[in-house]
Amino acid sequence: MEALATDARSVRRLAVALRRDYGHGRHFCQELDRCLRIVCEAADLVHFEFADHAAEYADVLPLLPMPKVVTCRGDEIRIYPRVSEQSRERMSRALSRVDRVICVSEEMAGLARTYGADPARTVVIRSFVDARFFRPPPGRADHSNRIRLVSVGRLHWVKGYEYALEAVGRLRDRGCRLTYTIVGPDEGAGAALAWHIRDRGLADVVSLVGQLDQGGVWATLSRADIFLLSSVSEGLCIAALEAMAMGLPIVSTNVGGMPEAIETGVHGLLVPARDPVALAEAVERLAADPNLRRAMGAQGSARVRKEHDPDTYFERLQDVYREVTRA
Repeated sequence: MEALATDARSVRRLAVALRRDYGHGRHFCQELDRCLRIVCEAADLVHFEFADHAAEYADVLPLLPMPKVVTCRGDEIRIYPRVSEQSRERMSRALSRVDRVICVSEEMAGLARTYGADPARTVVIRSFVDARFFRPPPGRADHSNRIRLVSVGRLHWVKGYEYALEAVGRLRDRGCRLTYTIVGPDEGAGAALAWHIRDRGLADVVSLVGQLDQGGVWATLSRADIFLLSSVSEGLCIAALEAMAMGLPIVSTNVGGMPEAIETGVHGLLVPARDPVALAEAVERLAADPNLRRAMGAQGSARVRKEHDPDTYFERLQDVYREVTRA
């Protein structure tokens, strides 16, 4: 009965707060319905997997009776607050009203703090990779006559594929024999990329293969020589970590948390964002040196296995859950 009474009090507080903010109309009913889905679960804890999801609840977070945890992963905290002043304010309210903010990189933790996250309640837990599945294929062969580039990620403007295509075009024009495979679902940039490929005359070099299942991604990475990440915004790219686990050297822009995952010259090469010339030069350097590719691939694979282990990730996540529920 005590739990039921507590839930009833929580529902009344929610209803009063929402009526104050939204009146008695449809918006009030929608917000109350969404909050009741959490309260009526009688959960010990609620974890918002993305910061913008928490921002949608910013006004009622103090009224939810259980501890709240939010994970900051990438675009939802790097881009969402910049859409409008209202978005920025909602993000700031959300991050300041939860019990823990989990960030996938130190860089993202610093960004979260600028939006109101309490440093004492902010923790870095890096994304994990299933290295037991994403393992180097036996006997990967070097094909010095043709370099095979691959990118894995949604077709979206933040991935900066237009800069990768320009780099590939420059390399092809300089006589570099290569292919470039892009794996990922279309999230708004597919038509523009297809046009760019045709306009640049790269249809015989570049393939847009769409979304693949995990086995298809593994097979594509196992046939590649270099993983290319041309993003203009990133948190910590899991696809790049999976490629590292499989022994591929990485050419990546130095955005977000990528410099924390890749030491340039050791696990791959980092270049500035929006710089197709630098991307082309980095690919060309690796293309000319198969020994360097193998060395970087081995170093990257060892690093992912050490620093992005699933067991360690879930142990640290459980520690956070225990801390906030005890408190």
